[in-house]
Amino acid sequence: MIAEAIHALNETPIAAAIRESQSAYPLLQVVHIVGFSLFIGAMTFANLRVAGAGSNVPLLDFVRYSTRIALFGLVLVLLAGGTMFMSFADIFFVSDVMRLKLIVLLVTLANLAILVRGSLGSSPRWFDQAPDPVRARKWVALSIAACLLIITLGKLLAYIGGKD
Repeated sequence: MIAEAIHALNETPIAAAIRESQSAYPLLQVVHIVGFSLFIGAMTFANLRVAGAGSNVPLLDFVRYSTRIALFGLVLVLLAGGTMFMSFADIFFVSDVMRLKLIVLLVTLANLAILVRGSLGSSPRWFDQAPDPVRARKWVALSIAACLLIITLGKLLAYIGGKD
């Protein structure tokens, strides 16, 4: 059932038009990269601030601002990435690299959800008082590693497609 839906997605007129165009897929890649740059850049800065960097800037204000940038980047990522996926759905659906990238993206989104929850209300403890530096650094290291892994897996997909 899922395989049929993926195949149907792959056969849509939009997917076919993207595959047949010389410029559509590369332009989608640019939007995807810009979106990831905004998303990962904002997430990295927010995480570094949570870990204590830039302590002269109020934590809540900084995280609110960077979260907005991250969310905008995420919208670009999802729109462009979803469209690129759709144009080669049959290939990407069976790719272990794509599956791993999506799992790591979910971990990163969970991290963003914590930041959003904290910056918009019902804040985590670390918004009200300084976070434990050791725990904060571990959290930041995991978050940054996840972001770097997403980039690496994305580049790997660009080079090998679904041939994994």
